[in-house]
Amino acid sequence: MLNTFSAFRHRNYRLYFAGVLISALGMFMQQVAVSWVVYSLTNSRFLLGTVSAIGSLPLLLFSPFGGVLADRVDKRRLLLCTQSAAVVPPLILAALVHFGLIHVSHLAMLAFCMGLIASLDMPARQAFVIEMVGKEDLLNAIALNSSTFNAARVVGPSIGGLVLAAAGAPVCFLANGLSFLAVVGALALMRLPRRRNATEPEPVIASILSGFRYLRRNAMVAALVSLVAVTAIFGVSYRVLLVVFARDVMHGGPKTLGFLMSAVGTGALVGALGLASLARARRRMQIAFLSNFGLAAALLGFSFTHGLSAGAVLLVLAGMMQAGFVPMANTIIQSSVPDEVRGRVMGVYAMCFAGMEPVGSFVAGSLAEKFGAPEAVRLGVGVFSAYCAVQLLVAARRGWLQRETVVPGLAPPRQPVTAGIPMPLNGLPRPSPDGWPSARANPPTGADTDGSEPGGHPASEE
Repeated sequence: MLNTFSAFRHRNYRLYFAGVLISALGMFMQQVAVSWVVYSLTNSRFLLGTVSAIGSLPLLLFSPFGGVLADRVDKRRLLLCTQSAAVVPPLILAALVHFGLIHVSHLAMLAFCMGLIASLDMPARQAFVIEMVGKEDLLNAIALNSSTFNAARVVGPSIGGLVLAAAGAPVCFLANGLSFLAVVGALALMRLPRRRNATEPEPVIASILSGFRYLRRNAMVAALVSLVAVTAIFGVSYRVLLVVFARDVMHGGPKTLGFLMSAVGTGALVGALGLASLARARRRMQIAFLSNFGLAAALLGFSFTHGLSAGAVLLVLAGMMQAGFVPMANTIIQSSVPDEVRGRVMGVYAMCFAGMEPVGSFVAGSLAEKFGAPEAVRLGVGVFSAYCAVQLLVAARRGWLQRETVVPGLAPPRQPVTAGIPMPLNGLPRPSPDGWPSARANPPTGADTDGSEPGGHPASEE
């Protein structure tokens, strides 16, 4: 139990966790209200999906730029700016709906604005976790973040539906706007030193390209990022088809859909908490691959079901496996890149995960329209499981599966000799030939060396 919540020993992370939980609840309340308002205004399923896709488009286009910002400026200050800016669009929505001035074009424009803010916020937020907890508790913190999101996914829509019925959509939007202030307050209360950029700034486009060049040179991280992208397009996209399974396959209604969605959220919550208890696990690459194959097996089984009970059980398993793969891949990536490039790498990660989800929704919808929802899920499973198998063979051949992730405080595995490692290129550390970061490329800092928080705050103060 103590290992499950080990990240809570850091005061900064406790503040962050509380703020994010409140904000996530507000976000899911707003999602319910936005869907209701769009459908009420247009009675169009196409526009319902279009507004959602417009909100995700900036994550696909601008997340690498957000990664550059995260590497150049103090991450906490950047997050204070993005979270403060995120207060505005929901308040505008609340006012427009309250005074009867709302139009679907307003919803689309404000969704794009919120997505633009998220594209600057997400890379910094991902890269900021390690500054709060250090590498020792990184996996635990990422898994707890995932559990927060999934707990809000289970509870938030229910609260949003109740508030929508009792007080109307403007109150849902107002609640979401105010919920961002919880994160702003948490960030303001943190005790972290301002970090300086280790390298001279270069032009923005060149900086973005240097992040991609780093991925090209780091074969292991590039393989994981690409696997996340393929899984987001062909694996996670099953969620957009749950309404089709609920109505056309299981011959149910809104309650059936709600039950299926809750099953996914429940499984993801259980999986995230289970992963949090494995904070000191070694052989993390093996866990990531097993979780992804488990997701494929659960979705394949679900595509053949027609009953609600069996379908819900398989979706619980799918949620658990997804919660095992995504945070584990995130942890391996962050643990394998140096501080000075982490923001840019997480910008690409955000683009490949959150940015690819609307692409996956389009692909899944197109396949379902032509072949049917069950066949679309099976085709998607076939693509991402085949790609996972290819990457597994590459990982086995290069020895990534046998490498143990070093966890501070535990006996580390034997380290390779670092003499003769090439010097940095274009301001970025060069990975070692097998794709793992060298000791020179990623020097230990903060909590990784002496039990102190990043920046020198003693762990005992947490």
